Amino acid sequence: MKVRGPLVFGMVDGSTLVLGLFLGEIIARQSSTALWHAALGGGLAELGGMSLGQYWANPELGKGPAAANGAGCAATTIIAGLPFAVCGRTLATIISSALIAAAAVIICVLREETGTVAVARTFGLLLVAGAMSGASGLI
Repeated sequence: MKVRGPLVFGMVDGSTLVLGLFLGEIIARQSSTALWHAALGGGLAELGGMSLGQYWANPELGKGPAAANGAGCAATTIIAGLPFAVCGRTLATIISSALIAAAAVIICVLREETGTVAVARTFGLLLVAGAMSGASGLI
């Protein structure tokens, strides 16, 4: 299915984006409102950026896969940020972490690789991205 690859790419990008935003801003002691607005703004920007970037990079795939790429990124980012709009910071962090982990499981299922390789690479990427972005909050 030609939509699956771009959708996975968008979801991975959205997961790493939102994880980076949250860890960086939590460590920098930003408010829940700031976290929500960062996720919403980032997700909406990625909707356009990832859709157009995918289309421009590979126009022969068509507009559907490009839209799936942007939508996957935006949805992952915004949905994981939503708890910060409605919950206290500690509860929102727990819920958001669970949503990011759920997105990672969906990514593992959708990837062409399967099993241990898909899980190790997907969660490994999130761990590296989390460590790097968390460190940025200390700057």
